[in-house]
Amino acid sequence: LAGSFSLVVQGVLFFLVVGVLVCKKLADPSRTWNEFILDSSKQFIGAGWIHVMNLACAESLEAKLHQGDQCEWYAINIIVDCTLGVFIEYLALHALTALLAMLANVEVQESEFASGDYRDHTTREFSWTRYVKQLMVWIVVVTIMKMCMVLLMI
Repeated sequence: LAGSFSLVVQGVLFFLVVGVLVCKKLADPSRTWNEFILDSSKQFIGAGWIHVMNLACAESLEAKLHQGDQCEWYAINIIVDCTLGVFIEYLALHALTALLAMLANVEVQESEFASGDYRDHTTREFSWTRYVKQLMVWIVVVTIMKMCMVLLMI
């Protein structure tokens, strides 16, 4: 899609996604709005990184395989990411957080890498360090997923 129509479609999709996330938050009152925003920000940053990787993969796959165009490869990337890729992310997130907890010699729930736990366990204060560590884990997870999906496609 090109032109103003594509911007309208992307805008509508953005607001639909945000609306679904807000509905999810309202259905789960156990999480604070701050936790919800932090959780969502990791998802948005990860989605942005996947978008960049999908653009690069679409271009590379077109050049390497000499079949289809970049738009077709981008669509295939999205479909594979949103199906099998989500399962790979699930496995990778659990494996990586377990590995990091083991290396730190703590239980996963006590680890700074425990997803969605942004408070220091001693002071109960918000910890930017915990958030950034979890964000970095998520970026590694989506990168692992993308590499697995590309290997599947070539």
